[in-house]
Amino acid sequence: MEIARILVISYLVATLSATGLAKLVNRSTASAGMAREGVLTAIIALPTVLAVAVTELSLAVLLMLGVYPGITAFGAARLFTLFAGYRIIVAIKVNAIVCSCAGTVRTDPAAPAAVAGGVLACMCLAATACIVPFLGQPSGYPLSIIGVVSLIFPVARFPTYHFALGTEDIHLESS
Repeated sequence: MEIARILVISYLVATLSATGLAKLVNRSTASAGMAREGVLTAIIALPTVLAVAVTELSLAVLLMLGVYPGITAFGAARLFTLFAGYRIIVAIKVNAIVCSCAGTVRTDPAAPAAVAGGVLACMCLAATACIVPFLGQPSGYPLSIIGVVSLIFPVARFPTYHFALGTEDIHLESS
């Protein structure tokens, strides 16, 4: 049961840390996207993005450390459920599925199957978080290292995918 628990925790930690970090680094794009979606005003979009990013990162760290695992897991489940509701509201308001938290605005038509798929994905994440308290006590060393790696991996991989290096337009001429 320890392996199942650490794999579930690692998946949730990696997901929460990756999305939290993306929102934190790309906060201006994410908040502008939220304001365009019309659910939140421009004034509260940035503080909301920052609060959600800090919440996601905090939940990832607490899950990884095994601090209050039941409360932390149900907090993560609540966050995923709120995001599912937010996706439904945005789909209704703008007739599109919009995601801007990773720094680029992605818009897809709000087909019923696409909306249902997005909501189902969020609810699967929430259900996954809800089973954490029933998988036993937090694992000790060496299994706990898997949780640490799942927290560090998105941070280590993030610059590769999300930071413009300014070299995109440099063309080397061969002589």
